[in-house]
Amino acid sequence: MLAKGLSCAEVGELLLLDDDTVRGYARAYSAHGTQRLLSDGRKGSDALLSPAQLGELGAHLSQKVYPGVNGTIEWVLARVTSLKEPRPFSDVVSCLQ
Repeated sequence: MLAKGLSCAEVGELLLLDDDTVRGYARAYSAHGTQRLLSDGRKGSDALLSPAQLGELGAHLSQKVYPGVNGTIEWVLARVTSLKEPRPFSDVVSCLQ
């Protein structure tokens, strides 16, 4: 979009991003190409589910497609009796929403 002549503010408005964010992405792309945009080095948090629970969820989702996240949340909460790390129930629900 920038190459088509739109300003950072215009691109930001279209993509619902701050214009400084658009500038940062443009700088990263100019300096390092798409690889920098695809790998920002962020790892994310550890999974709340064990590897076995994640496998069960993955198998289920390969057979069932939900129209929104609520069906998946309900399925997980109905089956998960323990998490890898004990966390308050509200943390689990908020992470799944």
